[in-house]
Amino acid sequence: MAVAVMAEAATGHSYEDPLASEVYRPRGLTGTRLPVGYQLPRTYLHGYDVEAGKPTEDVCTLFGASGTGASGGIVSTPADFSVFMAGYAGGTLISDATRKQQRAFVDGASEPAGPGANRAGPATVRPMPTPYSGRMPDDQHRVAVAAGVEIPVPADGEVWTVGAVVLHQDDKAFAQKRGPTRRLFPNCWDIVGGHVEPGESLLDTLAREFEEETGWRLRSVRRLLGVTTWTGDDGGGTRHEADYLVEVEGDLDNPALEWSKHTAYDWFGRDTLHRLKENRASGEYLIHDLIAEALRERPDAAQS
Repeated sequence: MAVAVMAEAATGHSYEDPLASEVYRPRGLTGTRLPVGYQLPRTYLHGYDVEAGKPTEDVCTLFGASGTGASGGIVSTPADFSVFMAGYAGGTLISDATRKQQRAFVDGASEPAGPGANRAGPATVRPMPTPYSGRMPDDQHRVAVAAGVEIPVPADGEVWTVGAVVLHQDDKAFAQKRGPTRRLFPNCWDIVGGHVEPGESLLDTLAREFEEETGWRLRSVRRLLGVTTWTGDDGGGTRHEADYLVEVEGDLDNPALEWSKHTAYDWFGRDTLHRLKENRASGEYLIHDLIAEALRERPDAAQS
């Protein structure tokens, strides 16, 4: 509800007005509304309460959707919802600067509360069950780290990213292709990883990124492939990056990609490593070199 209050205070209009001018019309959402009262705009999917021995009851209007307002009262068609999410996740509706602010999490809360102590950014809430190190947030699944593997701790003011190579039966490595609208390295092959957010450890970030980008679960960290420093062309300054060889749990043949950010994935062996240099300038072969290094673990691996 706080979002609606802020929007109305800033615009001097009801929440529905900025929704229409800033979201519905620019994205062509013709089947999306914020209902007033319990009535729903037709046509909509129906839900039913089914109990043995009693008539089936349509419960779609049991509660008024407008009662929750910006906290979940908007009603949309599946087609409109897909268009909205593509714009939201793909950057059409939210600028990079706004996205960065959203992910600058501070201690906060949500309503309803939980689970645990939450952290919040503008219009976002990130559940944090308990402080953890290398643990999946949903079930306390712990990540094993091989002896001697260094996990750097970011110093104040440093910007860090972390990435990881996954091997399939130890002879091919996973990479995904970044979308053409990405500000950093568009149309380039990349490994799983991302920026370390405030309050996260490198293992926290790796666990989160694997869940978000592939649906896999980080199981173990086998070794450190290298630590590098680089500067992108997005104005984000200098980044420090640590990259690892890891093992994951999940269906390796069917990763659940973030299709708004990535357009393809593939498994790369020694004979296809050259493809990892696509759309990269000479000297920008970090992904190629990391995967080549990971594949060298096999005794019969050829040098690339």
